[in-house]
Amino acid sequence: AVNVFAKRMRTSQNKWLKRWGEDAVIGATLCALGCNGPEMFSNLVSLYTGSDAGFGVVVGSEVFNLMIIVGCSILCAPELPMKLERGPCTRDISFYALSIAMLYWAMLDKEISQLEAWILLGTGVVYVLFVYFTSDIVDRTSRTTQSVVRRLSFTSGHGDAAVIHVKVLSSNEVQSKEKQDEEVIDVPACEGVEAAKSESVPTDKRCPCVDGLFDSVRSTETTDIESHPNVESHPSSEPESHSHPECQDDGEHELTKVHEHDPTIRGAVRDLCHHLCNGSKVQRCMAIPEFIVSIPLRCTLFLVDVKQKKKEGLWLLCFSGSMFWLGMFSFAMLEVANQVSYNIPILSGPYLGITLCAIGTSFPNVLASILLAKQGNCASSIANALGSNVQNVFVAMAVPWVIYTFTNGGKPIDQDIAGISEGLVWMIGTLVIFVFFVLVPPCCTLTRIGGVIMVLLYAVYFILTSGEFFGWWPRLLKT
Repeated sequence: AVNVFAKRMRTSQNKWLKRWGEDAVIGATLCALGCNGPEMFSNLVSLYTGSDAGFGVVVGSEVFNLMIIVGCSILCAPELPMKLERGPCTRDISFYALSIAMLYWAMLDKEISQLEAWILLGTGVVYVLFVYFTSDIVDRTSRTTQSVVRRLSFTSGHGDAAVIHVKVLSSNEVQSKEKQDEEVIDVPACEGVEAAKSESVPTDKRCPCVDGLFDSVRSTETTDIESHPNVESHPSSEPESHSHPECQDDGEHELTKVHEHDPTIRGAVRDLCHHLCNGSKVQRCMAIPEFIVSIPLRCTLFLVDVKQKKKEGLWLLCFSGSMFWLGMFSFAMLEVANQVSYNIPILSGPYLGITLCAIGTSFPNVLASILLAKQGNCASSIANALGSNVQNVFVAMAVPWVIYTFTNGGKPIDQDIAGISEGLVWMIGTLVIFVFFVLVPPCCTLTRIGGVIMVLLYAVYFILTSGEFFGWWPRLLKT
């Protein structure tokens, strides 16, 4: 359903709608709503059922996402060190830090007011807008602060100056090909090079100091004149096209792959028989649980299955149906947690929420990020973890709080839950550790040792949290 929506936005004639088809924007909206759906519904259900596990699920997912998703993505990356995109990474780290600070502010009095819930939700809208305009912000910043798009003029001992004109295209302009910006760089002349009266200086007549300037420019990420896709020499000859006709894009890029499959119960029975007869040991063990879970899904969603091309227009109903079943399964998970806590008192609701339930709701994100990392989309895998954490606070927490306070006449929500304060401290600590690894030279890269440490840190968190709840040692944070 999300792929169908993204494809329709990308093919839209409206430039503002077309941007909603970008991976970053769709990831921060519909994908975030889907990935964080279990946490959101767990929090919502817990408010109306009185369970202590729901809020703990969200807090536990924050720590799990940052440590396990990032750590596993690094360890599964085909090339190391893992390189991150500076602009989106800075944005997500900043908003994640802001989300922790705002959550701490909202939890100071151990309750959530209606105003606090709306402020958190409003900040989530601001985050989506930042994602929407990130490319514009990065382009504007690069043009004004750190690229070669500025006038550098100084004179040599003879007072001569050479002028080199460089044409710079922003990333949006490269994509649209509608307009271009032209800037001028003044470079000093030296012996053997005359002041350029034309609009360019031939490469073979550059002086050593000019070459040195260009070499220093090449050493930075945003000022690569010869290799950067947004910068080209002027005047320059257009490169010849060597693409074959069969390699050219016809403009119809299908994002939704149509499979030959049966979305009804009959297809579920066929899959069950296939896994039991031909599957591995793991597939055989999982075949019956998968079949049981798939029965209600196939009975309701086969009518809006967008894998069938003729039903792509029903993508909104398909997405809504999927969210409905996420809510139902979240309700079932919390009911199981409540029954376990009732029959085994040592396994309290907050403990199950912060640990086991949080792992269960975040596990699909782990698999998705690992697949992205193995495919070489390392930046996307890290953005998935950070973006999910930001939306966990601004969506998975704020939306249920807004709904509950609205339906209860603005009554504040009591959130004096065991283990939450420790969870907030761990959220801050893990973010600091992540930022440290990102800033260790070379900047905006992650190494294998960082991945190993992050996975081990989550193991430490799990053990310490378990020991506190089981009474093996006193709580590290007194509340």
